[in-house]
This record gives sequence, C-alpha cells and structure tokens, in this order.
Amino acid sequence: MDLFDRLALFSRRYQVRRSAIDGLPTLHLQELLRVFHGKTILEMEVRPYGKEPHRLVHQLRRPVSLIDGIAEVGGDGGTSYEVLETAPSGDYAKVRITTQPGGGQLAMLVGRRTPDHAPSEDALLDELKSRGAQS
Repeated sequence: MDLFDRLALFSRRYQVRRSAIDGLPTLHLQELLRVFHGKTILEMEVRPYGKEPHRLVHQLRRPVSLIDGIAEVGGDGGTSYEVLETAPSGDYAKVRITTQPGGGQLAMLVGRRTPDHAPSEDALLDELKSRGAQS
C-alpha cells in the first residue's frame, strides 16, 4: 500500500455496518464471516478487553485469520458484533469490530483477495496460471 492510499484511508470516516437480515447495527458471527469472505486481512490489531493489544500482519504463507482474532477478543456463541468500516480507498478499507457485550476490539486493514495473497504452492492457482500462459 502506498502513501496516497494511507492518506486517503486516514481521512475516511467510519460508518456503521447494519445487518442485511434484520437491519440492526449488530451482526452475528455467521453474518460477520460472510461480510469478510473474499477479502484479505492485511493487518489486524487485536485488543482483548483488559489485556495488552498485539498486531498481526499478513504474510504469504501465514495469512491473518478473522476467526482467530474473534476468538481472542471473546467471541463466543452468544456474542454479537458492532462493525464500523470506512469507504474503500482503492482496494483497501479500514474496519473496527467490537464484541458485544465483551468489549474486545479488532482493528483491521482489509483488501480484495488477489492471487498475490494466496500461497504459492496452491495447485489450482498453478493450473490456472499454466492455462493462461498456454493461451
């Protein structure tokens, strides 16, 4: 991500994401996972309630997992999530997810999923690349 993308994201305001099912400003786990399906988490800061925050960064063979982040901030079956997100700037958007009633928070930088974010030994991707080279 270049400097202009970072500056554009810095100036964006967070907006509440409402549930597509009932229109409420909180989402359940299943809907939260659907919202971020097909996106790559490039950076995540995990802030469990009452504990020190830590940061995770996407690497080629070590992607950042939303499920792991949710588990760390106290996401169990009875939890709902408040999601705030910025409008995208290019391919990137910032997201804040707060657990209700626990209070733990995830702050993320997300982007569209591209072949660059997939592991290099992915057999399907290798096959698609070889077919593209033959054309």
